[in-house]
Amino acid sequence: MRHTFLFLFFTPFYLFGQYQLKGKVIDGLTREPLPFVNIISVNQKQGTTTDIDGLFTISSTQPIGVLKLSYVG
Repeated sequence: MRHTFLFLFFTPFYLFGQYQLKGKVIDGLTREPLPFVNIISVNQKQGTTTDIDGLFTISSTQPIGVLKLSYVG
């Protein structure tokens, strides 16, 4: 069974009335970045997708608490 986990550069920012969270999603076994993972901020119903290098940024006007990730591959 493959395990994946989320490695976050947990750097929340508060700029111009927005919170911002940046991170990287990698495979738990191979440590390779996972591209095109869907990420949704549960409280705000906002989302984004990781780029080809597994990197993402999500912004919100409220603090970002819980993220839901989904990946097919």
